Amino acid sequence: NDKNVRNCLDIKRIAGQLASGGVLAAVHVSRAGFPVRMLHSEFISRYGILSPGLVKMIKEKSSKHYIIKIDQDREICQSLILDCVPFLSGKLSFKFHKLNNGDMRVESPMNETKLSSNPKNFYKAFFQDVCSKCGVQMGTSKVFFRQEAFNRAEKARMTYLGEIIKKIQAIYRGYEKRRSFLIARTVVLVLQSHVRRRQAKKKYVAALTL
Repeated sequence: NDKNVRNCLDIKRIAGQLASGGVLAAVHVSRAGFPVRMLHSEFISRYGILSPGLVKMIKEKSSKHYIIKIDQDREICQSLILDCVPFLSGKLSFKFHKLNNGDMRVESPMNETKLSSNPKNFYKAFFQDVCSKCGVQMGTSKVFFRQEAFNRAEKARMTYLGEIIKKIQAIYRGYEKRRSFLIARTVVLVLQSHVRRRQAKKKYVAALTL
């Protein structure tokens, strides 16, 4: 309250503080069915591994054209969402066909076939529809997930990390096997040299006694 008196609650002032602090917006988003949210940078660091080439390409392009980091992160998030549609939706996918006149025909199981002479215009116009079908919404600074879409994204991420871990383990096991083989071969060669020296010495001593 404006009087700084305890046990005196100003409902309008409290509502204003909650609204300016973003609490009401968070409640509305949760009620709309988007309980999971993360900053653009968190989204990129968490799910960028699903398409590392795309993230690298956009960062290189941003560095060449001096794009600020906020716009760069927004573009990366949008591209990641579109690129990871099969992971987020479980079944949706796009097919792009370039026609003879230069137009781009886009086939999607969600809507009828769309035509666009510029794929970027299609991405911009179709992005919200894709997000609504996949259970994802991208805000000014955060990405919002429905629980089902978040679970699918986490499953795809864990599957990818599992494959990477398997490759790392395979490489390490191969290194250990090669290392063990080289050590064993060195030991065998040393033993063989000692045995051959001992046999040669015996033959030499026997030849002297004749």
